[in-house]
Amino acid sequence: MRSWVLIPSGFGLWWLISGFSAISPLSINVTLALCVGALLVVTIGLLSGRGAAQPFKSRVFHYSVIAEVIGVALVLIFCIPLDQPSFIKPLIGAIVGLHFLPFAKAFEDRLFILAGALMIAVSLSALLWPSPARDAIAGLGGGIILWLFVLYASLVRKRDKTPSF
Repeated sequence: MRSWVLIPSGFGLWWLISGFSAISPLSINVTLALCVGALLVVTIGLLSGRGAAQPFKSRVFHYSVIAEVIGVALVLIFCIPLDQPSFIKPLIGAIVGLHFLPFAKAFEDRLFILAGALMIAVSLSALLWPSPARDAIAGLGGGIILWLFVLYASLVRKRDKTPSF
């Protein structure tokens, strides 16, 4: 099933919007360009000729998603009372990257390790910058990584390695 592209494409759009909005208020042109970009990524992913993938290990997948939700909640529980909102986006980005790592086992595809490692690296390196650059780097980096992941998995990877949810 090709609909898997909707999840990373949609979250990639969210990350990109949040990254651009950290730099300056979004103009209608930037918003429109990002929406067109998301539509293009989704269209390429859906029309790339990829059929249904092999079954995946749902237990590993579900545990990874549960761990991600817990991790995001912990970031919010600690960062909000400590009045550190600029740490939220990079730390959540690192958690998103971490939750990709078990997907390599769930889908038997090491591409998830690369995407997860890149997401972790970009997000943690964003912590080295002052705000608002921190949010911009985490947002733009995360969005680009997710969109490139969709495009690479859709256009370059073997048919039997395309994730299916």
